[in-house]
Amino acid sequence: MVGLIPEIKNAMHFRWLGFASQDPFLHTVAAHEYSLLCPLAVRSFEIILLQGLCGRHQAINL
Repeated sequence: MVGLIPEIKNAMHFRWLGFASQDPFLHTVAAHEYSLLCPLAVRSFEIILLQGLCGRHQAINL
């Protein structure tokens, strides 16, 4: 089985500009059936982003 490991870059920079990256990322992943069938891990150097994603996957049925 092959999984996905997307990386979110510069999330805090885009948040500072007024663009949230967590919600679009989660909704994009949830829109694809592949993410329901295979493992998914998120890579980021920004701990705050990863902490924000933790637990939110259940809210959109991931």
